[in-house]
Amino acid sequence: MKRLLMAVAAVLVMAAPSYAQMGGFGMPGNVQKVNVDTEGVMKKITKAEKDMAKKATKSSTWINYGKAMLEAHTVYSKNVYDGLNTMSASVMFGEPTSQEEVVVGGAPMVKITYTPEFVAYADANGNISGWEFPVELVPGALDKAIEAYNKAMELDPKAMMTVMGGLSSITDALLKDAGNAYGAGLYNKAGDLFKKAYDVSDSPAMLNLNFAALYNAGLSYFFGESYEAAHSAFKGAAEGGFEQDGDAYYFQYQALKEVASAEDEVNEEVLAPAKDMLMAGFEKYPENAKIIECLTDYYVSMGEDPAAVIPMVEEAIAKDPTNPSLWNGLGRIQNGQGDIDGALESFIKVAELLPENDGAQYSVGYLYISKADKMFRDANAKTYSGQAEYDAALKEVNQVYAKSIEPLEKAHALNPTDKAYVEYLRSVCFRLRDMEGMMDKYNKYNELLKTM
Repeated sequence: MKRLLMAVAAVLVMAAPSYAQMGGFGMPGNVQKVNVDTEGVMKKITKAEKDMAKKATKSSTWINYGKAMLEAHTVYSKNVYDGLNTMSASVMFGEPTSQEEVVVGGAPMVKITYTPEFVAYADANGNISGWEFPVELVPGALDKAIEAYNKAMELDPKAMMTVMGGLSSITDALLKDAGNAYGAGLYNKAGDLFKKAYDVSDSPAMLNLNFAALYNAGLSYFFGESYEAAHSAFKGAAEGGFEQDGDAYYFQYQALKEVASAEDEVNEEVLAPAKDMLMAGFEKYPENAKIIECLTDYYVSMGEDPAAVIPMVEEAIAKDPTNPSLWNGLGRIQNGQGDIDGALESFIKVAELLPENDGAQYSVGYLYISKADKMFRDANAKTYSGQAEYDAALKEVNQVYAKSIEPLEKAHALNPTDKAYVEYLRSVCFRLRDMEGMMDKYNKYNELLKTM
């Protein structure tokens, strides 16, 4: 997850039905204590197993066995739903037996154990984001259900519609489990469940492959830092046409880059296939700024000239001139190529498009300082005919330094807790202390820095 989250907010796509569609509880105001009928479920399983011993050649026997196993799998999970809070959960499952502070996706959460069967993950406001169901009534029940329905299809292809219905119910259960695991921060478990939902869609009785589930498996694996599995899932989703406006290519690259960067240096052989993949993605989605950023990163990582990307970026900007990500990508490339003036123009455009973004304002200020630093070095490397000529050159340098103050002050106003902004302001104002008002500014930021 080292470089992903700042670039895109990765959210699971809608691959699962809502709880209401699945026939769950009513609104939280109607909650009541849950009585889990494990005994009744086990009786159904016992009957189904007896029938299996006598009528294993009939598809209906396998279908009934599959139903019983699915019911065993969902005996606990069917009792929870989206939007459930800790207050309602305490009514349904009793008061917690233990609570533990944990971190989920970088956010503080509380792991709440109500019973051995029901474990919730909630925020400070009591909103539950995910669940664990550690106890299996029948170990491997869901796999047994999948196997049973596929066997029924094998025995009697005419049972296809019934089998399809059963496998669809299994898919719903898998997607619900995956969503709960994801919300609980159990990302690799969520990835396995989403991947299994995709695998179920590849059964003979199913009509369409569930590439949304495969894409979600990729997201889950990525957050679980299982990068090879993530890359495989995103690649499969993209090949199936589930590309999310090009983001599937972006995520493929990010996952492959993590695999290639497992050691201290980038493994160029591992990363090399990314170029053709990214170019294919860019041809389909030239407006996707994240793909352009990946292309730039690819060229840099492979020791190639990222300037080759500039014409592609400029063409994308012509089609979408108000996209700050495109301007930002162009500015990064230009700055990397030493074109500070071009980079300044690009980052000024970013700041115009994102006036309330402190980072955008800071980038402009920082580039003015970089430009002035270069001018100062060049000025000192020259030979002058006299002091007046040198002073004139130095005046030009200071005028560029002075241009950094306004965007840096805007950045500071937008984010007054960022120490770096104040440090730059103090440094520049001290350098320009002989200019009117600059010494006062220096004193202001110097005192402020002491309090940070």
